[in-house]
Amino acid sequence: MIPKILTATLRKDTFLQFDYGPGDNRLVIFASVAQLKLLEDTEEILIDGTFKVTPLIFAQLYTTHGVYRNDVFPLIFALLPDEQQQSYKRLIKELCHLCPAWFPKSSMVDFEKWAISAFEEEINTITNSVKISGCFFDLQRSILGKVQISALTFFKSTEVHQGYDELYLLLPPIFQPLMDYFEDIYVGRRRPNGRATPKCLVELWNIYQGTLDDSMRTNNLAESWHRRFSSVVQFQHPSLWIFIQSLKKGEENYIHCQMVKANAGNTTLQKKKYLDYSKRLKNLLLSPQTTLLIDKLKELRSVCNCIAFLFLTMSDIEQRMIFEFLPNEILIECFTYLNAFNLFYSFDELNSRLNNLIRNVRLCINFEYVNKTLFDKFCAKMLIDTNIQNQIHSIEILNDDQCFQCNLFLSSFPPNKFPNLQRFIWTPPLLSHDEYSIEYQNSYLNQSEENIHLIIKQSDLPLSQLRALATSNIAPFISNIHQNSIIKNLKISTFHLKDSECLCNNVPMLKYLHIKFMNRVYVQIPNIFSNHQHRFHLKQLIIDQFTDTFANFEMFVKQTPNLKSLTFISHNNDDINIIDANRWEYLIVSSIPKLDTFNLKCSYYESAPDFWKEQHHWCFEYIEEDHLISFYTIPYICDTYQIEFNFTNSSSNLVNTFANVKKLTLKYERLVENSKYYFTNVTSLTLSRVHFDTLLTTERVQYLKMMINLFNLKHLDMPDNKKADASCLLEIFKQTPQLSSISIDPDWLQEILNNKGIFEYLTKMIKNFNFIEYKARIDSSFQIKNFCKIFPNIEHLQCRIHDTENVFVIIDNLPKLSTLKIKHESKFEPEETFLEFKNEASKRDIPYYISFYNLTETHFWYGSRLGHDWFVTQLFIWIGNKRTLD
Repeated sequence: MIPKILTATLRKDTFLQFDYGPGDNRLVIFASVAQLKLLEDTEEILIDGTFKVTPLIFAQLYTTHGVYRNDVFPLIFALLPDEQQQSYKRLIKELCHLCPAWFPKSSMVDFEKWAISAFEEEINTITNSVKISGCFFDLQRSILGKVQISALTFFKSTEVHQGYDELYLLLPPIFQPLMDYFEDIYVGRRRPNGRATPKCLVELWNIYQGTLDDSMRTNNLAESWHRRFSSVVQFQHPSLWIFIQSLKKGEENYIHCQMVKANAGNTTLQKKKYLDYSKRLKNLLLSPQTTLLIDKLKELRSVCNCIAFLFLTMSDIEQRMIFEFLPNEILIECFTYLNAFNLFYSFDELNSRLNNLIRNVRLCINFEYVNKTLFDKFCAKMLIDTNIQNQIHSIEILNDDQCFQCNLFLSSFPPNKFPNLQRFIWTPPLLSHDEYSIEYQNSYLNQSEENIHLIIKQSDLPLSQLRALATSNIAPFISNIHQNSIIKNLKISTFHLKDSECLCNNVPMLKYLHIKFMNRVYVQIPNIFSNHQHRFHLKQLIIDQFTDTFANFEMFVKQTPNLKSLTFISHNNDDINIIDANRWEYLIVSSIPKLDTFNLKCSYYESAPDFWKEQHHWCFEYIEEDHLISFYTIPYICDTYQIEFNFTNSSSNLVNTFANVKKLTLKYERLVENSKYYFTNVTSLTLSRVHFDTLLTTERVQYLKMMINLFNLKHLDMPDNKKADASCLLEIFKQTPQLSSISIDPDWLQEILNNKGIFEYLTKMIKNFNFIEYKARIDSSFQIKNFCKIFPNIEHLQCRIHDTENVFVIIDNLPKLSTLKIKHESKFEPEETFLEFKNEASKRDIPYYISFYNLTETHFWYGSRLGHDWFVTQLFIWIGNKRTLD
């Protein structure tokens, strides 16, 4: 049942008007008394449904809006259990009961079959004069075509068929699928004795008379309210309680104020351009020349609708051909969202116009999910046509997996070969240790024994032309950075206060500085900023981990008077001044007065000052987890979070606090009924346990759904779950429609595949399997060919194997495979073990990266226990397969 406190408005009026009660057919209606009164006074209504902000126990939020004094007001908020005709009828009957004097003259709905039929039957029992029409905007979206076809809605209903026949003759043959669809739905197929009855009668979607009467042509204002309400809720599919609270706090009060203004005569005036448009359209409809109407509406082609239709219905060749009809400005805007590899694969050599166009736009090189075949084709083309090098504007390495691909690219095309390169970005942080190579840790290598190198000479970096740069530390680059540097965006892995003067002098135009680690130097540092000439022009500063003293931070920040945005994170810092609110307040007011965005997170192993707990709980929250105390601004700024301990916090509601968290680690023991946590945007989830005997149960899965919005989840990691019930895992899968990556023990995977539901889900949805963190070898858990047959859609695979011959069995039997990571352990020398692999890879021209180490040399107890060497080999393979391009 809905708590009584949620059934009333902020002014203590009745807000919950109807609740059928818990069950599969539950219908709930919200409206204030004033809204019901206004509904009775409204003759024109707009009705629309939305799904994203609907609580999971309902199918949709169905809202009724009334046109009153030239403005549109949301009046009824109904939660429906499904999209069936009976539910719509129940809603209308209850509205008639709530508003006995409700006699609408016109009703606009979207093109939903059961809704239309329900409103035709039920509303017409109220008054026979009501006109039901469809939304013109929904009509445009439904046909996914050009506005010439949508123009038929402006014809007289008796002239629609004639107008359709004329437009039919104007379109090329490739539009035939569109015309067939339009005939079936809207005008009817041609028959010897006339036309068949369409699914949507002409009278429903024709707006000729409505335009002349200055009536609403679309439900856009209703849909606009849905978008605004979605921004209030901030995430998809909230709980029922959060939904009601958002409706009351964010919207009910606003709507009440708007209604008061309207009753006082302060109506919203329509913009002049829309008034002029309606006037011109009205004059056009009154013109007796039908051909003039066709000619005018030909000029209003909807490019976006055209593109959407073509990509849904046309073949690849037809999709590319249609771009000939689009203006260059639209194409150039679209091209900015494409990686250079994909751009040239899609549009090169189609025709002279597109050839010329893609050679005159800025290109971005991004190695994320790049297909090897596309990569090879682009590099070969750039070797032939060196002018393409002049187009390269940005090079980005977004994660450590892309280092191997980037090395292949830079071996042929060093950065200084690109005269217009302005951005050279590495993510994650770098660990540079000499001037000839930039080195960083490859995450899938165990215990940090081996590194992959991004091989690039500093002399190859065109520092004088870069505007954005990421590097390990600033010192090695200073000798090559001159005072005429135009770098505005800089990311540094390790930074010390002593480097500040050097940075200030050599990068004078710096606006954005992102420091991964700002470390303490345990020597006395003089005031290097005694000369006020050393001042930064920074607008935004981000420090991901601060371990220095707060006094040094104050010294640094005092030189950034123009700072507008500050993000400061400090974990387990032993300087108590880090959480001194008075010093923070004085620093902000006196040194950075322009600051308008402040994100703080810090933790401390002592009791918290009362200032944070009591005086400033309105802008800060704190959590005490056993002996660790964490402070943070709201919303929590970091994108990762881990829940392990018992905790208490300063807030009774953490609903919107963790909206920034994308990667969450959660222990089963923390899945409790009354958890205050709620995570709305998690994309990666790790579920594990503190105690070995703790299991994932059906009850804990229900608590999990209450704590996390699983709709956005893309990766799931479930270590140590061999005893878990497969039905619990299936229940999680049902809530994760976007899940495509999973990390799981291969032995457990073999067991749970006996569950039909899990089998169907995994084989259809999962594209990325990660078994490498588990001891079980994939060729011990499965027959390799059988595994490939079960999961033919795998694109990225990480696993351990026993027999190196199975590497090519995997490659040959997974047609969509793009990257393969292998971990192999053996007492035999890797050079001998992988000799056959190297020979076969050379024959097939397959690029790979291989590294190995002797575990007994780094862990001596291994050698004493085993009595022999133990080698661990890491293998990364990048596969180019033409079948992935089909």
